[in-house]
Amino acid sequence: MYILWSFDTEDYITPEADDALLSWARLLSRRDVRGSFCLVAEKARALRRRDRTDVLFALRPHEIGYHSNWHSRPPVFSVYLDACGWEDGLAAVLEREEAGVADVEAITGKRPVCDVPPGKSWAPQVIAAMKEMGIPISAGAYVCDPHRIPTSYCGALTLRYGMAMETFIDLENPLRAAQERFVAMAETADSDHGVIVPFSHPAMAVTKVFWDAVNFAEGRNPAPEAWLPAPLRPAEQTDFFFNYVEEFLDWLLREPGLEWINYEDLLARYPLGRPVEVTLDTVLDASDRILRRLGPVDLGEDTLSAAEVLAALVETYLGADPQGKLPVRVTLTSPLGPAVAPPEETAAGELAMHDLLPALRVFAAGLAHDRPMPHELVVGGCRLSPGDLVNTLAEGLSGWAARGHIPERLPLRRGPPYPSLPEMEAAWKPFQVKGTWPIFPPDFEGRNVAEMGRRMLWSYRLLKRR
Repeated sequence: MYILWSFDTEDYITPEADDALLSWARLLSRRDVRGSFCLVAEKARALRRRDRTDVLFALRPHEIGYHSNWHSRPPVFSVYLDACGWEDGLAAVLEREEAGVADVEAITGKRPVCDVPPGKSWAPQVIAAMKEMGIPISAGAYVCDPHRIPTSYCGALTLRYGMAMETFIDLENPLRAAQERFVAMAETADSDHGVIVPFSHPAMAVTKVFWDAVNFAEGRNPAPEAWLPAPLRPAEQTDFFFNYVEEFLDWLLREPGLEWINYEDLLARYPLGRPVEVTLDTVLDASDRILRRLGPVDLGEDTLSAAEVLAALVETYLGADPQGKLPVRVTLTSPLGPAVAPPEETAAGELAMHDLLPALRVFAAGLAHDRPMPHELVVGGCRLSPGDLVNTLAEGLSGWAARGHIPERLPLRRGPPYPSLPEMEAAWKPFQVKGTWPIFPPDFEGRNVAEMGRRMLWSYRLLKRR
């Protein structure tokens, strides 16, 4: 089992938060533990303005991640992206965040290796934009595996956070509570592939409440000159916190069976690269499985997202020769889910193959790595959603392979609009927005962001260790 320490490094208003960050970096370095410090760009700029070269020096042995340009200062990701589609949303994120990524790199001397969403503010366009900027890991992600196995979503590695160290600061025996929480997480994590991520907001070692709640709660956006530092904890409480953290860290270092890693290590073990081709047997196996449930397919040594299965099915149909002999191998494409809502109703009936194949060529032209797939296929007067299409092609291919000749007509088989991951949704409801973060305006629902996120579940799959 892996263990990875991550830090949401964000309070750029309270000067004392710099000292807490320094304490965390030095505490880890004394034990030769390499933490992953995910910086808000404005925090990095504040460290430079305040000439905290001691903090920047202390961060040098550690890994650097990215935690957005301004974090909670409006407009936050979910709010402004709720009014966007895919392309304009992607462009908006790039416009707002490219300078922040560049600042973090320039100030720390390291390119961020991962991105962490601020609070509950996320959207699939953010994950895709970060990957486009060379940041292929979404840490603390909301679309991830309940058993803490690394996953891929929107083409990026996604990983769940674990326990927040400040959660236990006000308890009489925080060490015992932290140990019990860690053991409980380890019991539910996958024993071979699970990654437990203890994390902290360094500022919370010195502040009583979050800095952003003081300034930006309910969508407020005061001018910078009106920003207020967060109220501070008594110094003895901060000392008590770091004493317990040191004891907990030493306890973990004595625990057998834990491999200490960083995000960059994780990506090396669970690469995002895909094979160029898959065999016909793989496509047949995957199509049989996806008929039982629309979702990612585990094939043992590798996995396929539902979108990859659909793309492989399309390629298989188009790759057959004029006599109907199926191709031995097909090219594998890894598209995302549809950026536009698919049609809701499909009439029952059959599709003539001479109508279907030209329509599939049009559909195939819209399939590309890490790009949204077409939201529908129109054939013979019918509008098929991707869910309808994958089920229809999968069932047709099974009969085709069994009979050895191309069918003249395919029964149209309905399918859901996007995959469902009930275990994940039951665990933490990743697509629920309203009331989940005090920074959101009280009436904000984020329905469009949630629906875009669900449609992008077509791209979701577990990653396999290499």
